[in-house]
Amino acid sequence: MGQKSVKKSTTTPAAAPPKEVTYAVGPEFETTFKKFKQAGHGVRLQKALEKFQALKSANPQQQYGASDKPFKGKGNFSSLSHAHLTHDISLVYRWDHDEREFKLYGFYTHDDLGTGTPPQLAKQEVVGGRLKGQVFENH
Repeated sequence: MGQKSVKKSTTTPAAAPPKEVTYAVGPEFETTFKKFKQAGHGVRLQKALEKFQALKSANPQQQYGASDKPFKGKGNFSSLSHAHLTHDISLVYRWDHDEREFKLYGFYTHDDLGTGTPPQLAKQEVVGGRLKGQVFENH
């Protein structure tokens, strides 16, 4: 009786696809959006947020424009990034690589954050501390 030959595969198994990118919002996300919506920026801000999420969902490392970058320094903003969604308004966020999740803190101007000119270091400490203390919900 003949023996069956076993062929060995020369291809490597495909890696599992990456987990889907998710978004979680902090308590200031909705309140800061409402603030800018009442000031007449709602539609423009919503469209920019949708573009931001579409871009980041496709490639979390892709920059949303030239101003999408981590905050400088070692203070309370050190683990956070910001992206200008409009000329004056930035989305403050943090990317959690292991969880594949963006934590969206809220929408702020440079003055709101104390990062305008001149920088307001005391305000940065207060605001940065408040942002780092936020608890997030999946959105």
